[in-house]
Amino acid sequence: MRKITVLLCLLALAGCAGQGWRFKWGASSGGGASAQSTEDEQLNLSDDAETRLRRLVAREVRAESRHGSAADAEVIRLRPYYVKQYVEFPEGPERFEIAMQDTDSRTAPLKADVRLAKVRYATKLQRNRKLVAADDNFVRSTGVEVITYEYRMSRWRRLGSTFVAKRTEERVDGQWVPVRGKTEDVAAPEARKGWFKRTFGFFGGR
Repeated sequence: MRKITVLLCLLALAGCAGQGWRFKWGASSGGGASAQSTEDEQLNLSDDAETRLRRLVAREVRAESRHGSAADAEVIRLRPYYVKQYVEFPEGPERFEIAMQDTDSRTAPLKADVRLAKVRYATKLQRNRKLVAADDNFVRSTGVEVITYEYRMSRWRRLGSTFVAKRTEERVDGQWVPVRGKTEDVAAPEARKGWFKRTFGFFGGR
């Protein structure tokens, strides 16, 4: 009887050990599935994030295009100056390039640079708002704008932009002719005052 009891105990221990092994194997297998799931989620995140970014950029371009002619030009305050400007996007709100990459940040897992063609018209900087509002002598800069975004908390946030003018012209006798003097690439962080000061400073003789 004692031998039978001991034998039953050994069989029970073996069964528990076998169940423990299965549970461990199942957890390990689940870990592999979890890793695959994480990779799939990252791919889906990239696809979904790009769709959101395209919608955001198109919306921003349409909003900025509301000031797309001299009649719709806006006067902007840049202490202590004013400037009047309007912009054009020759390829429309849907045509732009996106270069998106993963980051090591968990809070901002994606970063993207958007490149789009842009034409900017601006008057010279002046301190008198009324004079600026009446000024229709625009300088035209044609180039490419690169806007940087980061994907944080399921939303794209604009970090800054750089406008590279490939050609700068002024209107003389009804025709656009190159502006004399050297123009520079314009870094444009979201601090608009610094952006305009660098962009239009040479128009005001600064």
